[in-house]
Amino acid sequence: MLFKLLSPGLGKMFNKLPLKTVLIVPFVLQIVSAVGLVGYFSLTNGRQTVDTLANKLTNEISTRIEQHVLGYLNKSHQVLIVTNDAIESDNLDIYDFAALRLYFWQVVKERDMEKRLWQLWIVIIILI
Repeated sequence: MLFKLLSPGLGKMFNKLPLKTVLIVPFVLQIVSAVGLVGYFSLTNGRQTVDTLANKLTNEISTRIEQHVLGYLNKSHQVLIVTNDAIESDNLDIYDFAALRLYFWQVVKERDMEKRLWQLWIVIIILI
């Protein structure tokens, strides 16, 4: 019934348009809307994927940095404990700089700690 009511109005409106336009326009609108929806869904899904990967990468980087920092601090702490034990047991005289030099050189060679040598000297200076 609704179609019958709209038919005379639609007939007059489409009567003035060429048949070619009446057939092509709906087809083009369907194609444009389908492409638009697929593009929108692809963009949304791509953003979610990038966010997920960015979060995973951030967590992985944080974990690796934490492991390196803890390893660095653990080695330094071990050397400080061994040095403190050597000083407390009187095996290392903090006033004999020749012995200190040899001791720290052995620590550096054994533990591959060239970069951490300055920390050991700071501890000795604080203890003196």
